[in-house]
Amino acid sequence: MRNRILGLIFPLALTLFSLGVSASESISPRGRTVILNSIDGHKVVAEFVTHEVNIRQPNTKQRLPSVPGCTYARFPCIFLDSLRIAVDGSQVAVPLSVSATLPDLMTAELRKNEQNFVLILKGGDASEGYKVIVEFDKSGIKSRRLYGPFDPDFVLEETVYHQENAADN
Repeated sequence: MRNRILGLIFPLALTLFSLGVSASESISPRGRTVILNSIDGHKVVAEFVTHEVNIRQPNTKQRLPSVPGCTYARFPCIFLDSLRIAVDGSQVAVPLSVSATLPDLMTAELRKNEQNFVLILKGGDASEGYKVIVEFDKSGIKSRRLYGPFDPDFVLEETVYHQENAADN
């Protein structure tokens, strides 16, 4: 049932470009956030599904025991369940490694650089803050770069993705 609902909502999002929805948006702490942008004549969509995890005792400021992956930048902590990307109606395969380590995701923005589309993700806060830049095109994810909070130009982690060629099998 959930897959059927997702299958209906995602294509619907592709038709919403005429409404002029912003390309940069805050990520909802729970549920679905869809970001749409028309870039160089291409319709680009990023869909995020998130959920909250309570990290405080009710009615107090006392923290619950450590929750792995939580930055404690938001209360409750926010986890990204799924990230879907589409270009011109075609879904782009998004490896789990692109989104699995993005707790407390706050904002996302779609742009284009010289060669690829770019998804800019920001989350956490202060010393636990981060920025992730994901480059992709219609054929797939090209790279993912993680930047820390102290030097916005210093790459802490970089993953380069390669497309498997069917002829190589």
